[in-house]
Formats: sequence, C-alpha cells, structure tokens
Amino acid sequence: MTQIMIIKALFILLLQFCLCANGFHLIVGSKRSVATVRHLSEAPDILESSHPNIEKAWRYVKKPLLRLGSKGASKSHGNSLKELLQAHTAVKVKINAKKVDYDESFAALVKLALEAGAPEGIECLQYRDIEKTILFGLPGTLEKIQAGDFPPPPPPPPPQEEEEE
Repeated sequence: MTQIMIIKALFILLLQFCLCANGFHLIVGSKRSVATVRHLSEAPDILESSHPNIEKAWRYVKKPLLRLGSKGASKSHGNSLKELLQAHTAVKVKINAKKVDYDESFAALVKLALEAGAPEGIECLQYRDIEKTILFGLPGTLEKIQAGDFPPPPPPPPPQEEEEE
C-alpha cells in the first residue's frame, strides 16, 4: 500500500509542470489537470497558476451555467455567455464532447460573445480536463481574484435575538 502511495506522490511531483503548446500549465492533483491563464494563447505566469484564490473562485461558481454539445458553439451560446458574465462575473462552461480542445472552445465562445456585444478581454480563469469545464471571467476578474476581491466574502450570519425570561 505504501509503495502505491509513494509512486502516486512521485507521479504528482513529476507532473507539477507540463510544457504545453501555449506555455506552462500547472497540474494539480492526480485526477485533474488545472490550468490558469489569462488568455490561452499566452504562457501564464507561475504565480497566476498557483494562486490560492483561483480554487476559491472555482468553488464559488457552483455549477456550469452554459453547456456546449458535440456540434460546437452557436450564436445563442455567445449571447448566453455575454448575459451570464454580466450577471455573474465568472461563469463555468461545460463542454460535452469526447475530445475537448480548450483553446478552440475558448476562442470560439469569446468570438461569439464579442459579436453579441460582450466587452473585450474576456478571461479564461481556469479549465479542468477531468470536468471538461472552462471558467470564464469578465475583463479584470483575474486581478480581482489575486487581490482577494473575488469571490466576495460570505454574508455575515443574522444576529441572534436574546431570549427574554
């Protein structure tokens, strides 16, 4: 049992940095690959990739609000992404296809969203292979995440009334 754990730990350490076509992507855990980038065509800064608040942002956005099928993105997907980003700041998009090209999916959705009137500079905050999901953000969301301004803190608990005797 311990040999399996040692092999697993070594495997995780070996996969910490993987050189991809678009630069370095940080791989976290043994079951999911995670990449955090501002734009998929740029190599991300290592600090951006390992920023602890990225995980908080991923968990804050509970579930994918937009889904892409095997036929790809349409104009309605771009319009939906634009509206969802305006309402939520960060949106998860699930890609239901056997083989997922995140670069292509991200570029296609951003192009369609821009055609629908979305602001320039939509960011890919993170994607996860195991979930086949991309986390999109409005321009400037990554800076908010790094500064700790996103996700917002939870609301304070309601005041408890004292019991009268």
